Amino acid sequence: MIVAAQSASAQSFPEHEITMIIPFAAGGGTDQAARRASMAAEDGLGVSIVPENRPGGGSIPGMMEAMRSAPDGYTLVTAATPIATAQHLGIADLSHEDFDVVGLINFDPPVITVAADSELQTIEDYVERAKNNPGQLTIGTTPPQGAWHVAARVFEEQSGLDLNIVPFPGGAAEAVTSLLGDHVESVGVSLGEVYSHLNAGTVRVLAVGSSERMAQIPDVPTYDEAGITTDFPPVGAFRVVLAPKGLPSEELEILRDAFFAAAQDEEYMDFLDEFAFGHMALAGDDAIAFLDEQFELFGEILASNE
Repeated sequence: MIVAAQSASAQSFPEHEITMIIPFAAGGGTDQAARRASMAAEDGLGVSIVPENRPGGGSIPGMMEAMRSAPDGYTLVTAATPIATAQHLGIADLSHEDFDVVGLINFDPPVITVAADSELQTIEDYVERAKNNPGQLTIGTTPPQGAWHVAARVFEEQSGLDLNIVPFPGGAAEAVTSLLGDHVESVGVSLGEVYSHLNAGTVRVLAVGSSERMAQIPDVPTYDEAGITTDFPPVGAFRVVLAPKGLPSEELEILRDAFFAAAQDEEYMDFLDEFAFGHMALAGDDAIAFLDEQFELFGEILASNE
């Protein structure tokens, strides 16, 4: 009787609109990705997904609100990289293990970028300069707790280089402004954060830290292609859909299927390409394994900053 009741519940789920908490301000990258993925997932679910922005507190309050919601499938949250850093930084006792993981809808790898007039024409030039000048080649990043600072630290490990990593309190935007003002020689941020400057011809991207080349910059090699190999998992910025822990397994699978399909939807991928976001769609155990890796990697690097 219990199995039959669960099956009937799954067949009727969802019966009404779903709330998607977005713990960031409207208009930002996570907000845009969450809204577009939700729109694509509506087709598979047959109900509306209503976005509700809960900005502030480094996204922690919004995630906590979702975590404390009823595990009925009608409240979801689109979390970003802070889900892998908050616990390590002592900001909140919170991680992906406190949720049921629906799926990953995006991953932005770092791209090594220089000014268009830089003498560094290729990633090989970059590596040679750094090897010949240990600790001198500057790379701008986010603050030490941010994804791009961690990515730069991993890049050092990957390449065996000694870089002068310059964290900017204002984040990626400040780092890119500093690059354009010739205050740093390079930046390691997402493609989306330099894309308008790339299109304007004021910067040049030398390499991308992902397993495959990015659709928007097909001529730019990956780290692996440039001979920079590593045992580290990919590190960057990501967006993941989570549900309050304890969701019935049948309902969780329905949500996973819907968002996995949404993350591969043609219109959603066109949106990612237009705004230079990275493609990655993972669901179920694959998404959990990815988040496990990210949590461990961020913990290792952040601990070494202390």
